[in-house]
Amino acid sequence: GEPPSPCAHCGKSFSQKANLLAHQRIHAAGEKALAGGEQEGGAFRQPKLRSQQRSYQEDTPFVCPECGKSFRQKPNLITHRRIHTGERPFTCFLCGRSFNQKTNLVTHYRVHTGERPFACTQCGKRFTQKTNLVTHQSTHTDLRPYPCGQCQKSFPQYERLVKHRQNHRGRGPYRCDVCGKRFSLKTNLVTHQRIHTGERPFPCARCGRRFAHKQHLLRHQQLHAE
Repeated sequence: GEPPSPCAHCGKSFSQKANLLAHQRIHAAGEKALAGGEQEGGAFRQPKLRSQQRSYQEDTPFVCPECGKSFRQKPNLITHRRIHTGERPFTCFLCGRSFNQKTNLVTHYRVHTGERPFACTQCGKRFTQKTNLVTHQSTHTDLRPYPCGQCQKSFPQYERLVKHRQNHRGRGPYRCDVCGKRFSLKTNLVTHQRIHTGERPFPCARCGRRFAHKQHLLRHQQLHAE
């Protein structure tokens, strides 16, 4: 095995270099706080800082020998190490696909069962994963935190911004037969073609006014609610 490696700051020895590196990050965090001038009554709070360092070591005693990342509980370390080993001990008995975490297998089973336990409270649409529900819910709001730097459009999800940027590069696989404009998503092409056809498939149930985009209908309906 490797010879014991002492810490240059406190003298504590470690049998593995990865554990030493993880330990030294605690000292580095402490030095950063001191350099920032964290003072109390004209004196640095070194005793409190050392106490915080000891607390961190005690709270995360399980260290990954491959990357030095530390964990509070041993099962979390075991799960993490599968990233390095490639181990996938949880196998779907229906299709044979394997996963490194049991929760991922449980989510995968919904592909076969059709179960969709996460429902949107606004429209009732259901999803197999909570992350997909959260992404969907942004379509019911005007919140669009991801703006395109080349045009005035903004998007509720970063993934949609990435696909939109392909339009500016002319790489979209879906081409409009009327004007030649290209799109990265087929749904965007269908929406665009309404400019040429004049189609307005989204009617307001209150006043009958029709819209080419569902988002425009949702904004219009807010006027009735006010």
